[in-house]
Amino acid sequence: MQTDNQEIQRSVVTTNDVILQKFYENQNSRTTSSLDCYNSEMLLLNFKPQPKTHVYFDSIKGISNQTEFFKVSLPEFFNTNKSKINDLYSMLKQNKNLTNSTDKIFNLLCNYISELRFNDVHLEFTKSELLKITTIFNNNKMLIVSKDIKDSDTDIIYSYFIDRKLIASDVAEIKEFTGKFKEYLSL
Repeated sequence: MQTDNQEIQRSVVTTNDVILQKFYENQNSRTTSSLDCYNSEMLLLNFKPQPKTHVYFDSIKGISNQTEFFKVSLPEFFNTNKSKINDLYSMLKQNKNLTNSTDKIFNLLCNYISELRFNDVHLEFTKSELLKITTIFNNNKMLIVSKDIKDSDTDIIYSYFIDRKLIASDVAEIKEFTGKFKEYLSL
């Protein structure tokens, strides 16, 4: 068997020079080996240490590769609408004993509802522990969005009225609903 270059890869757990030196000495101190049949010209040993990797870094790299970043352009009225809703919430919060989960649900609703161009807004907590946001639009249009503050999902109940007549009412996911409702309002 003729071999020009034989390469053997050795994995070393650490890059500490002392451990590498001991490994090298142990390899040379053996009296018999399967490598004895090769002469020095045919054998090339590679003792370069492999870079130290951690398993948890690999999992983080996998997650970061799956993350998508995107830029969202918010309408110019977003901050005004959000401050109106936040002011109402802070007034209601003084009279109620609300939890952190209620704050999270409110912030979720507030961020999406603030993207809609409304003229007026009303906020209330019902006896059945629903957070209800009523928005008034041009031409006698009204949207009521309700969310159970006990549920952590993103589903809402919406009711849409024109001239006080119910046009649509259903359960929908908040992100999908606001996207479609913005399209409807822009028609």
